[in-house]
Amino acid sequence: LLIEIPIKFNLMKLAIGTAQFGMQYGLERKKIKISEIKKIKSFLVKCKILKIDTASNYGNSEKILGDLNFKNFKIISKLKIPKIKTSDIPNWISKEINISLKNIKLKKLYGLLIHDYRDLNGKRGILLINELKKLKKRGIVKKIGISIYNPNELNKVMRIFKPEIIQFPYNVLDQRIETTGWLKKLKSLKIETYARSCFLQGLLLNFKKKNKIKNNFKIYKSILNKWFVWCSDNNISPVKGCLDFVRSQNKIDYLIIGFNDLNELREIKKNFDNKKVFIPNIFSVNNINLIDPRKWYR
Repeated sequence: LLIEIPIKFNLMKLAIGTAQFGMQYGLERKKIKISEIKKIKSFLVKCKILKIDTASNYGNSEKILGDLNFKNFKIISKLKIPKIKTSDIPNWISKEINISLKNIKLKKLYGLLIHDYRDLNGKRGILLINELKKLKKRGIVKKIGISIYNPNELNKVMRIFKPEIIQFPYNVLDQRIETTGWLKKLKSLKIETYARSCFLQGLLLNFKKKNKIKNNFKIYKSILNKWFVWCSDNNISPVKGCLDFVRSQNKIDYLIIGFNDLNELREIKKNFDNKKVFIPNIFSVNNINLIDPRKWYR
C-alpha cells in the first residue's frame, strides 16, 4: 500500500550540483554543453532554485558560472588542500579563494567547505579552520563547513570545529547519516544540512537500462534488482523513488541534484514538486565498495 504525503509538509529545497558543468562526471562520464547550461540557468531562475554547489577542482565549472553570470545565485564552493608545507597554507587559501571569486565573478561566497576531512589533521587543521574563520569575519564567506563521505568522519570534525554547513551522501542504499544518529544531532545543532548522491551518480536510475553499467556492477545485481523490482511493482519511477526517499527526511534542508541535461532537470523538478510517496527503508546496505563512488574507479 502506497502512502501519499502532502507536499505542504516538505520544507526541503533543491540545490544544483555543477561537477558536470566543468568536467566529465558520473557513471556515464558526461559533461553538459555551454548552450545547455544557459537553458538550465533560465529554468533555475524561473523555478527560484538559487543554491549552487561547486568546487575549485570541478574542472572549469567555476569559470563557467562566472561567464554565464550566476552572480545572483548563492554559491557554495569547496577547498582541497594540496600537499604543501603547513606554513604555506594561509597563502594558498588566500590565493585559491581569490581565483574562485575571480572565476565566478563574485565578491563573496555563500559557503566554503572543506572537501576532505583529513585536511583537519594536526596543526594543518587548526591553521585551516583559522583561515576559514578569517574569511568569514572579512565577509568573503557567509558560512563555513565540510563535505563528508562517511558519517564517522564527523566524530573527528566536531572535535575541531562546529561547521555551519555539512554535506553528506544519502540515498536508498546509503542511509548511514541517519542510522548512525548523526542526522538528528546535526538538526539539534542547527547546522545547515545538504544531502547529495540521491541517485548514486545515476546507478539507482540506469542499472537496468544501460548494459555497460549493468555489466560493471553485476556483482551487486541482487541488491540493485531489489530496488528496481520494488519500483516496478509499485508503479513508481526510480527517479521519483529516489527523490521521495530523501524528501521523507524533515531533518535535511537541501538536496543537491546532478543531471545530464535540462530535460532530466525538468523531470526531477516535476517529481520533486508532486506529492511524495512513502518509500520504505528496506534497501539499506553497508558495502562501502557499492555506496562510495570513489571505490568504483580504483
